[in-house]
Amino acid sequence: MPVPASMGKVHDQYLEALALFETASMEMIKVAADGKVEHLIEAQTMSQRAAEELLIVGDVLWPGEYKPN
Repeated sequence: MPVPASMGKVHDQYLEALALFETASMEMIKVAADGKVEHLIEAQTMSQRAAEELLIVGDVLWPGEYKPN
């Protein structure tokens, strides 16, 4: 489905947040391979940034509304 031009920036922000969550997940998997907790710390940082981006997107899509976690 094509994205309306007026929603292009929000769509891009949403996709970037999803990509960050995906990258964070891959970082967490690395712990199983080498046991280094640093991967979890990095994954948490990425997940936090992604969650913040989703809040921004939510404010555009549903201004003034409660956003569920």
